[in-house]
Amino acid sequence: MVLVELWREEILPLLLQTTTLSNSFTLYTILFHEATCVTLLETVLFHPDSAQTLDHDALDLIDYAQRAISNKFLNRYPNNFQQQMRFGTANLSSF
Repeated sequence: MVLVELWREEILPLLLQTTTLSNSFTLYTILFHEATCVTLLETVLFHPDSAQTLDHDALDLIDYAQRAISNKFLNRYPNNFQQQMRFGTANLSSF
């Protein structure tokens, strides 16, 4: 998942800027793969026993989830949140 996230954050914007996408199936399959992995993990980790087996890998999963939520949040409110973060007055409940 981390590699797909890295590809989505670093390579995908470059591809979208430099090429005209006549065939977007390749991009779709990579993004679909990320969504499928997240859904599979959600289903498997629903049971407490499977969640306990993660051990230290749970931190990587939490980091991934935090970055995904932050990216969604910043994409929705880019100017307002960044301005408040600059002045140290960001209150997430106000969004």
